[in-house]
Amino acid sequence: MHMRKSVHIAMLGGFHIYVDGESMDQLVSKSRKGMLLLQYLALQHGESVPIYRLIDALWSGESSSNPESALKTLVSRLRVMLAQVSPALAACIVTERGSYRWVTQNGVTVDLYEFEELEHRLNGCTALTPQSRADYQQVLRLYTGNLLQGNEEEWVVNRSVTLHTAYLKLVYQYLNLLKEQELYEEIINVCRTALDVDAFDALSLAEEAGSAKAVNIVLLGRLSKGFDFTRAEWEQAIQESVPPKFLELNLRAFALGASA
Repeated sequence: MHMRKSVHIAMLGGFHIYVDGESMDQLVSKSRKGMLLLQYLALQHGESVPIYRLIDALWSGESSSNPESALKTLVSRLRVMLAQVSPALAACIVTERGSYRWVTQNGVTVDLYEFEELEHRLNGCTALTPQSRADYQQVLRLYTGNLLQGNEEEWVVNRSVTLHTAYLKLVYQYLNLLKEQELYEEIINVCRTALDVDAFDALSLAEEAGSAKAVNIVLLGRLSKGFDFTRAEWEQAIQESVPPKFLELNLRAFALGASA
């Protein structure tokens, strides 16, 4: 008896498909239009998408004598390609009368769906419990970058902005809960993780502070403007997380980041 293979689709920070942890990118990237179709349907998360919307999204600005036939052919070829990766993955694309729909099959997971479930669960969270803490940590692990990073299609960009706003809201929410318990070292770690995703060019400011190695603290200063910690609280957190001989340097780097 063959065990069902697990399929994971990563849509945050790029687009990747894994089967039992092994990347299938080389196989599935052969058809750009096919990948756009898969991404578009997956973003609708179970919603029936009329044929005319798919044609408009995939062939916008392009001329085709028979776009409906072109879409039908594209779906057929995509299913064949996905079936080579996993039959369950191919089965996620369901044909309905006048439309297509993404239906996640058993053994298939999507990081975007998990992120949205966590966002819903943490909405209005007011206490740092073992469960909520684990949920916030999973949010940080999942959100490795913007939705379908590198894809500049309008239907991606609009959704990406919404997700990014939700991500930052969860980060600030988590930081404020950590602040209530005075967990300053963890605050620093969360900020560093978030800034790996949301960095700006801080190298020159770090060098101005005295060392390029202080770039993370410059980034921390930049992030600090997003919520209501006092300057003294930030300085206490830095003091508890860096060696004493580097404290002055890091405080200077933090100040430069905060004023950037």
